[in-house]
Amino acid sequence: MDASNMTPGATTPTASTSTAQATIPYRTETPVSGGRIVVAMSVTAIVLMLFVALAWYARRRGWNGSWLSGASLDKRPQDRHALQVHASRRVSVATSVHVLGYRGREYLIVESTRGSSARVVMPDSDERHTDAAL
Repeated sequence: MDASNMTPGATTPTASTSTAQATIPYRTETPVSGGRIVVAMSVTAIVLMLFVALAWYARRRGWNGSWLSGASLDKRPQDRHALQVHASRRVSVATSVHVLGYRGREYLIVESTRGSSARVVMPDSDERHTDAAL
């Protein structure tokens, strides 16, 4: 080894001043360009808007009644012979009162921990006329 290539007190040779030192090339451009960020955000916003529009359309058409807690049950045409809940109230911690409609009549259902009972609240319109005639 050449003594001119050694620094005083060093055991390894150093590069001479005549040769250029190789530098580590660092990346100077950003990893994600501004254009790509704008495109990614735009695509995300469009997909989100499509999802919201699809959910709104499904709700208007009544398609979500089976998978969204019965949200469209009130929108269905009511059948005269179907069981309908007109009102429901909790009277106490253990007692609830329900007014049900079935085939033109209304029933008052009292439900408690001791059991339940039912009463006809409003008779059919034909029965009202026959009761008034007597």
